[in-house]
Amino acid sequence: MELLDGWVAESAVHTALVVESLDGAIDTLSYQDLAERSRRVATGLMRLGASRGDRVLVQLPNCADIVVTWFALMRLGAIFVPSNTMNTAREVAHIVKVSGAKLAIWL
Repeated sequence: MELLDGWVAESAVHTALVVESLDGAIDTLSYQDLAERSRRVATGLMRLGASRGDRVLVQLPNCADIVVTWFALMRLGAIFVPSNTMNTAREVAHIVKVSGAKLAIWL
């Protein structure tokens, strides 16, 4: 996680991410916010049994949470398995089977 930690050390309060959701809400995160949120998500995933090398299916809309989740998985050494939010249950089941995903994150 050297990349994000380095950004925090150099520019903690600077803007790291600005995302506008479909409903027009704007989510702005500083590098420090991004690091803290990704640590919390990583901790939660560890409690659910995720560890280094595990594949985790992520099916989230375009939002700050998808970036936070990506950094959380990098923190754990887990593998981000993307899934489009428009995928059907059958398509998601196929992705899980082919990828060997241990956990799934979705809204």
